[in-house]
This record gives sequence, C-alpha cells and structure tokens, in this order.
Amino acid sequence: MKCFICSLDGITLGIPSEPIAQIISAPRIQNSPFASENGQEYISLPALFQKESVPAPHGIRLKDRIGRKPLILLVPRIDTDLEIPEEKIHPLPGLIEKKLPCFSGIFFTEKDPVLVVDTEKLLYD
Repeated sequence: MKCFICSLDGITLGIPSEPIAQIISAPRIQNSPFASENGQEYISLPALFQKESVPAPHGIRLKDRIGRKPLILLVPRIDTDLEIPEEKIHPLPGLIEKKLPCFSGIFFTEKDPVLVVDTEKLLYD
C-alpha cells in the first residue's frame, strides 16, 4: 500500500494514497481537531494530537463520499511517499488503540515507527 508520510513533531504518520483525491494548499488555522466550514469538513491532524502550535498549511482532500461534505485532512507537510506491505502493518496495543482509534496499525522502519491512518475510522468514529 502506498502511503504519504507526514512528520508531526516527533510522530510519523502514514496516510494511504488510495482514498486521496488531491493534495492542496490549505492556509488556515484550526485549533480543534474537527471543523466544518464553507461546505467542507476539516480534520487537523496536529490538533488531533494536541499539537495545536504546529502549523498545518497542507490539505489532503479525500475522495468524494456520497451524501457527505468533502473532507480535508490538514497536515504540516508531506515528507515523502512509502510503499508499505500490508502484512508488515502491526495492530496497535489495546490501550493505544482505544486512545487513537483512527489508526489501522503501526509499521516499523529502520528509522521511525509509522502510525498508519485509517481514513474510514477517522470519518465515522
């Protein structure tokens, strides 16, 4: 699975490319994790991790969801993309999974672990 990799102040996130429609500039300040404005929904990944001081000028517009507002994930930046074999994504321990339900698991690289975002859980939890 191809993922876009975002660094977030010590946390590395992997966002699967399959549900992404486009990457856009999104110059907005958002201190809460979820917001709705101008007919669009926004999820700020820095605010989700209580890192509101981290700017998130880039947006990842997810593919259209039937009957729902367009959704944009706000991220600090996209560092690179990475091919992650699905069988190498490990489930999160129970306590972490309860605290961070919007992740499908963790992938270990030689450098940093990557938390893999589950956009379906992000949308519906």
